[in-house]
Amino acid sequence: MKVVLQSDVRKVGKRYDVVDVSDGHALNFLIPQGLAIEATAKAVAKAKNEKKNAETGKQISESLLEKNMNVLKGKEITINAKASEKGHLFASVDAEMISSAIVTQTGQLVHPDFIKLAHHLKEVGDHEVEISAGKTKVNVTVKILAA
Repeated sequence: MKVVLQSDVRKVGKRYDVVDVSDGHALNFLIPQGLAIEATAKAVAKAKNEKKNAETGKQISESLLEKNMNVLKGKEITINAKASEKGHLFASVDAEMISSAIVTQTGQLVHPDFIKLAHHLKEVGDHEVEISAGKTKVNVTVKILAA
């Protein structure tokens, strides 16, 4: 059965992709969970249009960020997270959390796709995080404090 994905699904595809999955997987999991819709001609056309708009928005965001990278250079972003006594976080810090912290602390909009993390941050302390937009790269210090 062909479906249009409404969000990223691991091992299936990314948002707006038209994929062919088994009928059972589509009818019992993807569609009821709101992760996909049936791939009708209208749904496929709408998905293509939305994908084009999302890519355009991302390109605009990237060009704006590239112009304003100097604002982020050398900044320290603080995130409060619950941690054990040994400094291990109960929930890891990911690119989306860092993105929202950057917006609130600097006013600079940074899409999570531009934040390069080798892995989620799982320890209290200072971490160097690279933000790259186009050919411009800036390192930001993310300071995670135990809450």
